[in-house]
Amino acid sequence: LKASLDVFSGCDTFSLIVFLLSTIVFRLSCFIGLFAFSTIWSLALLVPLLITSCIVAARHRESQTGINLFTSIFCSTFVTTIIAEDPSVKEQPGKSNIDRNTLASISAITSFIHLPIIFSGVLVIYFITNASLLATDPELKLNEDQIRFLMIYFLTPLFIVSFASTAWFYFVHKKPSTNKIIQVTTNVILLGLFTFVLLYTFVYLPESAPPVGMDVNDTVTMNMT
Repeated sequence: LKASLDVFSGCDTFSLIVFLLSTIVFRLSCFIGLFAFSTIWSLALLVPLLITSCIVAARHRESQTGINLFTSIFCSTFVTTIIAEDPSVKEQPGKSNIDRNTLASISAITSFIHLPIIFSGVLVIYFITNASLLATDPELKLNEDQIRFLMIYFLTPLFIVSFASTAWFYFVHKKPSTNKIIQVTTNVILLGLFTFVLLYTFVYLPESAPPVGMDVNDTVTMNMT
């Protein structure tokens, strides 16, 4: 996040923050879930992510001056970011030779492609584990109701918000003349939706099931004690 804010200095900060926050939280949540449910098999998802990152980078190769291409491709697999070739450039105002439109294009297009791939991977693993075709981590403490809740009320709306914030980020940097009031209003709405999804998940996440061999009444008695 810090590296992205540094290299994007000079861009619309508000839309950048909304874009990064939503996509980072979504990506990390999905990767945590994938590793918890499919362990080593989740690494297979990295292949299409790396391939698409390379394709997007290749399409912009003529305008990549100042970008550390290899590091950016690898880092964008987990968090959409662009790394400058010379990290000290951010400390030299007016010295950066990175085109802001190129940054916005590479980051947004990569995110447009990665988000559906990641979400599709999570859905596939969710349905496979529901059908008992894949063993989950025995240390996983979530019950079926909690997993279903997280899929429907957390990851799905978070995917929508992340995709919308990516589209808005791309639009703002392609149309910098967009009315400032519209920019601020849209950013506030997207940030509000992102915050609402997090709070709703935190407040309404179903309680854990009681341990095996213990019924609900025993659990209530223990809590009262």
